[in-house]
Amino acid sequence: MKNVFSLRAIGSFWIVALASTAPMTWADDGAAPRTVSIAPMAAPDPMLRYRFWPAAEHRQDRDPMPGVLRALILMHSAVANAADDEPNEYEQHFQWNELPLDQLPVDDVHRSLDRFNTSINELMRIENAMKIHYDLGVEALSVNETIGLLLPEFQDMRMLCRILELKARLAILEHRYDEAIETVRIGFRLSEVASQSTPFLVGRLIGIAIAERMLQVVEAAVVQPDFPNVYWALAALPSERLFEVRQAIEFESTLLTKMLPGAPDMSSPTIGQDAAASQLLDLADQAHGVLVGTTSSPDDDHRAAMLMMGMYVAMMAEPSRDGLQSTDVWKNRAGELSDCEAVLRWTSLRLRRFRDQWEAWQTLPPDVFAASQSQRWMLADDSESRDLAVRVARELTPSFQQYLYNLRAYQHRSWLMTIEAIRMHADQTGELPATLEKLSPVPAWDDPIASGPFVYQRTDAEHATLTRASTSGNDVDLTVQLVLKGKS
Repeated sequence: MKNVFSLRAIGSFWIVALASTAPMTWADDGAAPRTVSIAPMAAPDPMLRYRFWPAAEHRQDRDPMPGVLRALILMHSAVANAADDEPNEYEQHFQWNELPLDQLPVDDVHRSLDRFNTSINELMRIENAMKIHYDLGVEALSVNETIGLLLPEFQDMRMLCRILELKARLAILEHRYDEAIETVRIGFRLSEVASQSTPFLVGRLIGIAIAERMLQVVEAAVVQPDFPNVYWALAALPSERLFEVRQAIEFESTLLTKMLPGAPDMSSPTIGQDAAASQLLDLADQAHGVLVGTTSSPDDDHRAAMLMMGMYVAMMAEPSRDGLQSTDVWKNRAGELSDCEAVLRWTSLRLRRFRDQWEAWQTLPPDVFAASQSQRWMLADDSESRDLAVRVARELTPSFQQYLYNLRAYQHRSWLMTIEAIRMHADQTGELPATLEKLSPVPAWDDPIASGPFVYQRTDAEHATLTRASTSGNDVDLTVQLVLKGKS
């Protein structure tokens, strides 16, 4: 049985967690759009007076990870020292962060945050530490060692995120806006640490989830009538460090080719029955670990893997020859191959095809990718397959849906920047813009899912609707009603 802190288990957890952090996720039962009240607000002077990312002159060449790890230790210590009759702090923070700002139990929140003060102070020290170096030696790990890697510190970063989120929300409620912005800045730094400390996609997803929670805090802030305009603070966020998943996708795609390090390529000479059988046994050991897991008895695992591979060769020998005959290289020579070599070559080719197909689709621009669901080949569609290559590929490649999570983060930031651009325009003109193209003094940002502007329709000088593109069939609250209020 795999530990709950394994790479795979954390990935499963954060798939669920990310699904709950997409912007504007409110129930949509066909009722009128949710109303969002905004007030006119000019850009600050100077424009980057408020920052969600450290200014260049403050950045330091030191590692933030020690500070994060110390904050985690102090956080767990605070919980361990709590009285037995006190509620679970982690669960309490989660529940409080789901409440509207005006429903926060202020005194209880203050007391809880006081208990975590030493952990918070330690975390605040990572603000300007920009050199992330957390070498887990993952490049040297086998496939099974990689997917079984324990990462409890990444699981626990979500708890630090909840503390920061609660601290920032309380500061917003109490109009301590400088403190709220500083706390959000630390949250984005924590997001980068989670995202960039390892090459794993799960690290990127955790980082994106943390960034999304910070964007949710900003969303709660910008509807406060006297909250400063943070258009430029949002623009200055390094999206390639916080939201981008391309490098992680490329790294994880290597797990498939890592299954067959010595497998012959399509044009190489035949290697014979014995050499092919030896490589298939190596593949069997790795595939058994991926599909079944490992036990305390390596010998028993190896025997089970040998049995699995023997059955697989018997089942796939002829289909493998038929498959190879469909290729230019082997169409006239597949019959020359032994059973083991035919299965090895066909399995190797299919794993490489799966890897390339999975990686290639995710190189498309966001709007093309989001619109191509019916054309994308998805391993999940073949969930009942007994084919070893399909089963291994399905286990080692995350679903295409995970790619959309980073697009949602890009979209959420652009959505907030568009609202802030509208607030600037209203400060200059006293009304909502006629169209997004008529905005001044700063432009709205496009919806990255649609690769075009958000859909905006003004009803009158004080009312308009703003609509974002859907990233899946399950998106809700795609449209909100903007209502312009007077300055505080």
